Amino acid sequence: KGEEAHLVTPEHMNRLLRVSDIIEALEVIRDTDIGNYLGSFLIKTFDELDERLWLYLADSLKFIRWLKPVTSEILRIIDAYVTKYDVLNIKAALQGILTRKKTQFIPLGIIHDQGLLPELGNASDVGAIIKILDQCGLTDYAALLAGYGVDAEATVRLLVEAKLDRKYYANLLK
Repeated sequence: KGEEAHLVTPEHMNRLLRVSDIIEALEVIRDTDIGNYLGSFLIKTFDELDERLWLYLADSLKFIRWLKPVTSEILRIIDAYVTKYDVLNIKAALQGILTRKKTQFIPLGIIHDQGLLPELGNASDVGAIIKILDQCGLTDYAALLAGYGVDAEATVRLLVEAKLDRKYYANLLK
């Protein structure tokens, strides 16, 4: 309840819709918790802001985990939720292999927490991704990649990505 005074409000959002740059946006939310966090960094570009927002989310989730009265059910929900970012990073890695270009990853999830995002970004084939997923205990997702081939038709690749999403949502519902 005490944090409510530091939340982004509808008034902040209305003002944000009228800003023309990042500096002005940061000024609008200066008096909020996220504004205080972002104000401690020199942010000039959207990419810098994007990265800091992901790190803010990661820090917020770590804080919730740190709270003593948080139940084991809440912790399991957080773990299930954060796996979404692993799935997005897996898809980005597959896209990187397909296009042979470096992709941006989200700094959240089991792969990130184990320090394997750089290795995921350097994966040259699906086998390397599967190995990383096995290391992280994401074997359910690794098994789904067996049918993925960069030389396969786009519909086959999309079907594998859809299976990753279905597996994530099935695990989240559990």
